[in-house]
Parts: sequence; C-alpha cells; structure tokens
Amino acid sequence: MDIENAVEQISEIHRHLAKTEIFYGYKPLTVLIVGIAAFVLAAVQNWVIVPSSELMFIIQWLVVGTVIILAIGGNIFYNYLRSGSDFKINQMSKVFLQFGPSVAAGFVISAVFIFMDDSSIVYLPGIWAMLFSLGIFSMRPYLPRMIGYVALFYLAAGSGLLCLVHYNLSFSPWGMGVTFGAGHIFAALILRLDIKRNGL
Repeated sequence: MDIENAVEQISEIHRHLAKTEIFYGYKPLTVLIVGIAAFVLAAVQNWVIVPSSELMFIIQWLVVGTVIILAIGGNIFYNYLRSGSDFKINQMSKVFLQFGPSVAAGFVISAVFIFMDDSSIVYLPGIWAMLFSLGIFSMRPYLPRMIGYVALFYLAAGSGLLCLVHYNLSFSPWGMGVTFGAGHIFAALILRLDIKRNGL
C-alpha cells in the first residue's frame, strides 16, 4: 500500500513539474488576432490592393510577418522581464532560442532569393510554412502537447504550397491566408483549451 502511495505521489510530482515547464507567454487572444490578420491581409491582397508583382506579394507578407513577430516577441519579452522571475526569464530564453533559428533561416532564405535569385521566390510561401512548422516542433517541449498537430498542419500546408508552384498558384493570397490564418486560429484554440484544463 505504501508503495502504491509513493508511486502515486511521484506521478503527481511529475505532472506538476510538467505543468510548470509549459510556456504560457503565447496568449490565445494574441495568437487568434494574428490568425485573423492573416485572413484580412489575404482579403486585402485579393480584392483591394492586388500586388503588382510576385516580389511585391512577398514584400507585403514579409513586412506584416516582421511586424507581428516583433510585436508578439517584444510583448512577451517585456512581460517576462517585468515579472522579475529568474525561472520565467530562463524559460522564455529557452523558447526563443528554440524558435529563433527557424525565423532567422526564413529571413536569410528570403533575402537570398529576393536579391540573388528572384526566380526562386515562388517557393517562399511553402518554405515559410515548413520553417514555421519546424519552429513549432522545436518549441513543442515547452508548449501544450497538442501543439504538435499545429506543426503537422503547417508542414502539410507548406508541402501543398510547394506543389502549387507547378500550377503557378503559389502566390494566391488565400494560400498564405488560409495557411497562416487557420494555423494560428488552431494554435489559439489549443492554447485556450490548455489554460482552461489547467485552471490558469
């Protein structure tokens, strides 16, 4: 009986430690707003300000993506530094270091394609989605377990966008809009469900 109690206590400790390892810097509402913004940009590109070229299409998405990354990253950075908790700051550093290489690779590849081989920019939407998938997979140890399905979604969507290159459809605004819009809304739902389940 004592052994069973000890095992149960150890299991409870493991569950508690696993819960404290989860990074809650990504707020569901913020992630949801990003998803909606992706759909809005797709609609604007499709009906209002139609990009005059493939390069302009890429630049518009790059600008919006950069603003979003800086806004979300800056907000998380500010809040965690303000908390004064060494544990939270260390946790934030781990998550940023996991996701950072994917973002950096996306910017480097984009710059190379734009300035050195602009004929390859047709592959950028698919490459961005796949790099985003790898970034999420990298952060998975610090996020709710279900977030892995979001990473798989981006991987599948990125593969689809690469296949659309053959049909000259990789620059469809809705391709990017649905990929990053639906992906972020899916992620927001998972983050929200995890917060409710853990009573946070």
